[in-house]
Amino acid sequence: MAEVDINLNTLSDKLKTTKVSTRHYKTTRATSDQEKRRKVSLANQRCKRSDLFDLRRQIEPLLKIEHEYTLMWSEWFQDVPQDFDTLWRMIICPNGKRSLIIAKSGVTKVYSRKGVLVNTFQSGLPGGNRSCYSGVTVLDAIFCRDQRTYFLLDIMTWNGHTLIECETEFRFYFLRAKLEETMELTELSSTNQFIFTLLMNYPCQQDTLCAIMSHSVPYGIDGLLFYHLQGHYTPGETPLVLWMTPNMSPDSIG
Repeated sequence: MAEVDINLNTLSDKLKTTKVSTRHYKTTRATSDQEKRRKVSLANQRCKRSDLFDLRRQIEPLLKIEHEYTLMWSEWFQDVPQDFDTLWRMIICPNGKRSLIIAKSGVTKVYSRKGVLVNTFQSGLPGGNRSCYSGVTVLDAIFCRDQRTYFLLDIMTWNGHTLIECETEFRFYFLRAKLEETMELTELSSTNQFIFTLLMNYPCQQDTLCAIMSHSVPYGIDGLLFYHLQGHYTPGETPLVLWMTPNMSPDSIG
């Protein structure tokens, strides 16, 4: 059991009052710019100005992806969102490899975050094995080799039903419901050669985060992902998903 080395009880106040060192982050944009881009991203969703095909066309030539799906990438946690305690959820992420899982035509294929095919096997996902040939299922996950487990972050498609333009809150609910209906995914078998398990998401209220951080989890911690509940599954980088590593705890900020 690994303790989470990130104390979020004082995180919000600390980030609001401390000048954050840019050495921790992917970009050096001003922190206020991230909040503005969040608002623009949400406005674009509501106005239907976001064209997912154009986004894929821009990204895929660089990544040489062999399919139509692209992972959604986070930005570094630069500032505390204005609606952090009401419209955000946190996921504690295990150490592992970010993976794009595509179950289709009786086989399950896994691609790296750069679009490289890294594994092919039989799974209990709809479309993912020879006895369940029809349908397409596409999931966003983290693979932990030692546990032979794909820890599921998010969902794009389940059995042919596309959820890319659904809000995060619904995607999380839908994925949890489907996994509860498909219990064979939690056990190894000839038709399910790896375990699939859902990563829990938690509200970002201060007392809730404090309680969560006082407990341990059954895997090594890579960091924390924060999802805006109204965000769509957007190919490429988005300010509606934020990433924080253990060395970004309050004691190491600034």
